Amino acid sequence: MKRLIPAIPFAMAFCLSAAVADQTTEKSYDYKGFKQVEVAGVFDLKIEVGPDYSIRLSGPSDEMEKVQTTLSGQSLILDTKDESRRKDRKSRRNGVKAVVILPDLHALDISGVVDAEVSGLDSADFSLELSGVGDVEISGRCDKFHANVSGVGELDAGGFECKAVDVNVSGVGEAKVYAADSVDARISGIGEISVYGAPSIIRKQDSLFSKITIVE
Repeated sequence: MKRLIPAIPFAMAFCLSAAVADQTTEKSYDYKGFKQVEVAGVFDLKIEVGPDYSIRLSGPSDEMEKVQTTLSGQSLILDTKDESRRKDRKSRRNGVKAVVILPDLHALDISGVVDAEVSGLDSADFSLELSGVGDVEISGRCDKFHANVSGVGELDAGGFECKAVDVNVSGVGEAKVYAADSVDARISGIGEISVYGAPSIIRKQDSLFSKITIVE
């Protein structure tokens, strides 16, 4: 039994370290004036269009220490330090939750490992770039919607009612869009595009391992 005693302090230190890492930390930012959001880290992201600006982040203490949040021109940038980036879906379970509220959103650029939900959009022109890993859900309305999916994941914009849609899938994944007037849909990767809204003008180009469906 005596030989086990030296291991006790080590075990206690390990448990204490794990407990500290599991503690949830919250932080708010007072950035204003941005109309674009760029995400390059590991995040569970929720964006809402509202009357004012609000940025709230929460997550395990060790993950929050890696977060880098900056404002560059009209872009809010959410990132993590280079050594902490992990390009796999499992990493999202330990990621940081980010809730962003802003009056107007023009563009969303995702190159990290992200699950994103965007709601309340009402825009003349909105652009989405998904080159990372994750799922993006968008709801609201717009006149023109430009979407480029070159990563691995799913775009669910079936509830984002737009007049004209330009969607391109060159990665591995699925995209659902709503086009009331016209759609230009292209796939050069592996996946599927589903078009809702019964547009009168349809331009589509698929590949051997892909499918474009106009949902009646």
